[in-house]
Amino acid sequence: MILNNYIVEEITNNHPSFLIIPSRKKDIFKNASIARNNDFDLLTLLQKRYPDKYVTLTKSGKDALRLVYENTKQYNGKGNTIIKTTSNNFYISGCVTKTIEMYQNWTRHEDTKSNYQLFNHEFGYADNSVMDYKSDKIVIEDCAYSFNSRLSNNELCGTKSNYSIFSFSKFFPIQLGGFLLSDTPVDYKLENDLFQYISSVVGYYFNKIEYWTSVRRKIFNYYSTVFSQLGFKPFFMFSENSVPGVFLFTAPKEIDLDLLKKYYWTRGIQCSVFYGKQAFYLPLNQFIEKSHVDYFASILKSFLKRYNY
Repeated sequence: MILNNYIVEEITNNHPSFLIIPSRKKDIFKNASIARNNDFDLLTLLQKRYPDKYVTLTKSGKDALRLVYENTKQYNGKGNTIIKTTSNNFYISGCVTKTIEMYQNWTRHEDTKSNYQLFNHEFGYADNSVMDYKSDKIVIEDCAYSFNSRLSNNELCGTKSNYSIFSFSKFFPIQLGGFLLSDTPVDYKLENDLFQYISSVVGYYFNKIEYWTSVRRKIFNYYSTVFSQLGFKPFFMFSENSVPGVFLFTAPKEIDLDLLKKYYWTRGIQCSVFYGKQAFYLPLNQFIEKSHVDYFASILKSFLKRYNY
């Protein structure tokens, strides 16, 4: 089927690929060249960005979370980790919960057994309740999607807790890498070749942070306009402190979102359902263009037509 001059039907083994993360095939080879020809001191760049914290580079955001529990072993298994999110929806990444389960149980509700509190800044939207949180618990901020997002007081996400975890691949065009912020030093050193690669590549892109932030916000606004015309409105409203990591939108209650997920995936679009809410998300990063959004909207139109919505 052709719609708005786009092929919107499923074509087995012959479709484009749009990812949630901003890493493209060509970045693999560009990053290899960057790593060979550049030597940036990423730790110093991050230390200037977070002057009151210790910085530890990791292979991923998941490894950064693992380090939190490894660094606080004396508390492991003696309570629960409470997980709180910006939306208060029950949806939480399996990477987070499975990592926590290596050390102790987790819950979504306050209880007397909890000794860790994790705030998840969902998809680049800050959970501002972390600012006023006072407790003797170990406090963690999950900033995987919120590298350049800010709290309502304009402070960077990740600055209000004992530990904060970040994923470079959610913001930079790199396949892996993350880091841990902490109040105290963490005894850990990434293997040298990986340390040098991540430092060189992320360091090379560091001066693009504000530009890429601006691009993401503009694409969010375009997404909002185009999808709202189809009756699908943003789940989170625009905030000048937020840097979207996906386009998360609400859907009419009659829409089968699992069916929509399959429909997009078979057309090369990475996406998912925001389970627990009648909501759905599509790629939004600095390499998503207006024409891509138009294409995604055309696929949605064809879905609505095919299934008589």
